[in-house]
Amino acid sequence: MVLNKAQKYVIEALEKLSSLREDQVRFLLRLNFADLKLEQTVKFPISYGLIKRCDNILYFPGKNIDSKIIDAVDIMIDVSGESLMQYQRGTELFLLTFFKEKDGKLWRYDICSVAFGTEIVINAALENINAKYRKIIFLLEREEQIPALHVNCERFFTLKQDNKFHYFSKE
Repeated sequence: MVLNKAQKYVIEALEKLSSLREDQVRFLLRLNFADLKLEQTVKFPISYGLIKRCDNILYFPGKNIDSKIIDAVDIMIDVSGESLMQYQRGTELFLLTFFKEKDGKLWRYDICSVAFGTEIVINAALENINAKYRKIIFLLEREEQIPALHVNCERFFTLKQDNKFHYFSKE
């Protein structure tokens, strides 16, 4: 089976992140392949079962649709815009890690979902984190969580209300 570079890119993105909305895939395609149309790119992989579609969500077969990852990708797109360098599924506490150039330096951004009541655990886990050229974006359930989160690197907070992200201390 012969796939073009854009099709391979979409399959790899879905394999890495499990699921993305079509508008998110369009954004990532535009950054890497300029004028390609989403439908032309995904038609063949969908018809051969390499990826699946449910409503406006594309996902990798055998993986579940992950709303937290979809939210994290929305945040990544909002924060990085056209200057997104690279992204990957997060490790340990982080949903997603991405890289963006800022002031001539490559910065690492980690998105951390914080369930209400787990702030102390998050603080302890991030206590000795390397802070150089790093920002942590905390995805909160409630605004009251902000004062309880302390890390030794730059950070800001986001809260999803009515399907919109509200940022606190955003760049």
